Amino acid sequence: MRTKLFAVCLVLPALFALPAVADDGPPLGEQFRHSFQTLAELAPAPDTAFAGADGVELTMADFEGQVLLVNFWATWCAPCVREMPSLDRLQAKLSDEGLKVLTVSNDRGGEPVIRRFYEELSLQNLGVYSDAKNRLAAAFGVRGLPTSYVIGADGTLLGIFEGHAEWDEPDGVALMRYYLDKARSAGQLEAGAS
Repeated sequence: MRTKLFAVCLVLPALFALPAVADDGPPLGEQFRHSFQTLAELAPAPDTAFAGADGVELTMADFEGQVLLVNFWATWCAPCVREMPSLDRLQAKLSDEGLKVLTVSNDRGGEPVIRRFYEELSLQNLGVYSDAKNRLAAAFGVRGLPTSYVIGADGTLLGIFEGHAEWDEPDGVALMRYYLDKARSAGQLEAGAS
């Protein structure tokens, strides 16, 4: 009896000391493997204001509870123009899961230029956001266009991708679902995002 009790006393502490399942990080398929960077030191996203539709002033805090893909772009940037339809399709595909794609234009013409561009490309799922004076882009440290940042539902900067990507292809969807799943398991997604 004494031997069995001793064995149980050895096993119980070991059960409670099991390490958590290791997270190998986000799945980086072919188009993201070399250019997507996870941020080693997590920090809150900049709180610099930018313009929404009709000039409404917004900050990243206005989107808390959603995983964000913040894409800096401009109508004069050829890779940006090529990328925008895939961002539109990604928004349509994952919005019900808690993703918000914020395409923040650096065009000086602001909302009228963006709306005309959206009409020309038949973009229907993206909101109108602008940063005509590049204050938000500077706060993020954008070095070129297009550049995209992943922000967690808690407002934490998680990753950066510089350049063009086809975000609605399996690699992009898997990457964003990874961050959505992490936010969901931490209870950070807003109600209604399943």
